[in-house]
Amino acid sequence: MSKELNYILDYRDNGEKKSVEIKIDFVSRGIARDFEALNKKQEGLRIKWNEVLDNEHLISEYKIEKPEGYKIKIKEISDKNEQLQKEILSFDKNLFIEEQHALIQSILIDNGIKNKMLLDAEFWERKVDVQDMMIFILAVIYKDIDLKKKH
Repeated sequence: MSKELNYILDYRDNGEKKSVEIKIDFVSRGIARDFEALNKKQEGLRIKWNEVLDNEHLISEYKIEKPEGYKIKIKEISDKNEQLQKEILSFDKNLFIEEQHALIQSILIDNGIKNKMLLDAEFWERKVDVQDMMIFILAVIYKDIDLKKKH
């Protein structure tokens, strides 16, 4: 059975703290699929960044310990990091943000919300905190899942 989510979204309008209630009772499989695709993109980026950080740490260790062949290993790791950094920088943040807005808009439209402010991508871009936007999406996606352990 689908649960209704009454979500209070905080936002700012000209520096003034405000909030709006959003009622969500429907999440389609398509929304869940689109969320999963976005999540995988974001996770892939995070994995690459963590690899860069791990490699930097390894390079530092090689420089201190100076094991046999360390200069070649440092060069290999540095080359790998350079490639990872290029991949990270090529990540199209604007497209990712547009895809997030499209997901939010689909959620709102599917739930019969006609509030022009909420449907406006500029509202989400300029007036809603990034974390609040992600928390809203997560709350919607997982609204029907009981995360409490049953004993």
